[in-house]
Amino acid sequence: MAQRLALGQLRVEKVRHRDGRCSYTVFDSASGLHSGADWYLSKYAGTGSDRTYAYLLVDHLRWHEGLTPESVVFRDLKRYMGAVGAKIPMPYGAPWRVGKRPYQNDALRGAATCLKGFYLRQAELGINTALVQELNLKRMPTQQDKGPRPARTPQAEHGREPARAEGTEAPAQEDAAGRRP
Repeated sequence: MAQRLALGQLRVEKVRHRDGRCSYTVFDSASGLHSGADWYLSKYAGTGSDRTYAYLLVDHLRWHEGLTPESVVFRDLKRYMGAVGAKIPMPYGAPWRVGKRPYQNDALRGAATCLKGFYLRQAELGINTALVQELNLKRMPTQQDKGPRPARTPQAEHGREPARAEGTEAPAQEDAAGRRP
């Protein structure tokens, strides 16, 4: 079954240039090329970072629906980092990327670098220069939140019983009438 893009849906696309190089950028199904993202990512074209940054940036841009680059404040960036897995000392709303694992520390650092670079680049165009002052004074959270999570093991997710230590028994199973053997 083919997937249809909804209007306004952002996606990463690989672009082949006339000289044979490839780069990655962000497209909006309604308006075409996302100019702010493309201008930022063009700086990394062909370096190997453009693909990673494109996916990190499109995730952020999908999350901040309703916000514009002009209206984003540092608190919004912290909330986003919390939504993707960083430890933050404030509520951030529902987890982002439902059904996917939270970002690990390396991915959190990459996301923070990407977002800071994107908003610094926007400021070069005169967009949201107040945010730049905060980005230069404060650090975005990049340490994974290792708080309590639902107990899931890889075996349980695949329908297998987890291995048991020698000398321990599995809990007795009940039959249909609720009796234990």
